[in-house]
Amino acid sequence: MLITEVQPGSNIVIIARTLDNQLEFKTVTGDVIQDKNMILAELIMQDEKLLTFKGHNVITDVMVPMEDANPQVFTNVEISLVKKPDGSIWYTLRTIAGSKTFNRRASFRCAVGTTTNIQFLNAHYEGIMKDVSNTGFGFICDETVPIETGQIVYANLEDYIERLDESFSFRLSGIVMNIVPMEKNRIKIGCRFNKDVPGIDKYIVTKERMRLKNTKGSKK
Repeated sequence: MLITEVQPGSNIVIIARTLDNQLEFKTVTGDVIQDKNMILAELIMQDEKLLTFKGHNVITDVMVPMEDANPQVFTNVEISLVKKPDGSIWYTLRTIAGSKTFNRRASFRCAVGTTTNIQFLNAHYEGIMKDVSNTGFGFICDETVPIETGQIVYANLEDYIERLDESFSFRLSGIVMNIVPMEKNRIKIGCRFNKDVPGIDKYIVTKERMRLKNTKGSKK
């Protein structure tokens, strides 16, 4: 996929990363400029300041969520500002390279299966935390929940491992990457973390270790 194939009005995520940090910002695309291998995108304001994505060692990628498919990611995208003839100012997103498919399954997914509280757009919904990895999480909820790709979602992960008498509690934050219909009027939501989750690696390792022990014990 080329960046000029992204349709005007599409929700996209600009990822600004350095060696130590990564931040993600949602915006919407505008005009496509074929002969310059670029598209326009709406400006992003934070604390009443315009984000310019300029800085030492800052690398910018662009993620395009897809319906019923894994998102596409353009890496090392050149981002500048342009003023259109009507006076409006937009980002220009330019790259000649094709996109790559982001595959959340490339990271080991740890099955969870606990109830969770989901929050977005100042509303709360109930769901089931299906799985978690070191890159994101998945949950199941009722199909009436008005969720869309590109939205930022918050979810609680609360789990108690009885065999170790150890409790785990996390506040997860991620961007909705895909929405898959399920039976019984439910949908499965896949999210990519947009913030680090301290301790999640320990939880995944511990949870999987206990699962393997329980599996071996049941075979005896």
